[in-house]
Amino acid sequence: MSPLPITVNHPGRANADQLAAVLEDFAANGLSVPQQRTPRETPRETHFTRLLAQRPAGGAACLDRTPVVR
Repeated sequence: MSPLPITVNHPGRANADQLAAVLEDFAANGLSVPQQRTPRETPRETHFTRLLAQRPAGGAACLDRTPVVR
């Protein structure tokens, strides 16, 4: 049985190409200094704030961890 040919339109090919480009950039230029990097928490908190703004008004109840007694 022969292996399947790798095609340019393979779904994972774009991700592999992007990863290869990033790794080549690291190899050529090194990592940026820590003062120029964005901390992980900043984009995460921005995203959470955006999600909270999009949530319907009654949606806060689902975040309450108090058990519902019926």
